[in-house]
Amino acid sequence: MLSKKNKLAIIAGKGDLVTSCIEECKKKKLNFIIIALEDFYNNKKHKANIKLSFNKIGNIFQILKKNNICHVMFIGSITKPTLYKLRPNYYTLYYLFKIIFYYFMGDN
Repeated sequence: MLSKKNKLAIIAGKGDLVTSCIEECKKKKLNFIIIALEDFYNNKKHKANIKLSFNKIGNIFQILKKNNICHVMFIGSITKPTLYKLRPNYYTLYYLFKIIFYYFMGDN
């Protein structure tokens, strides 16, 4: 269970589930921020604190550290972009290579 002292980051895509989750967090008076994926987040009722494009998703780790966030919730739908449309920045590229490297290391 999330205490009210800890910060929660809601990384949001599109959909009604995002709206209901944000409203529930407000009812419970949780300390949270909304990080919206730029092309997908379309909620006009709740304004996003931070907007990120899909190409700069690697910057999310810096944002979480800077805001001292311990809990993260990914919610909402996104469509998978095609590879030729992706133009990742340095941080995103770094984390992609790191994931690929660990993917081929095995289960240990």
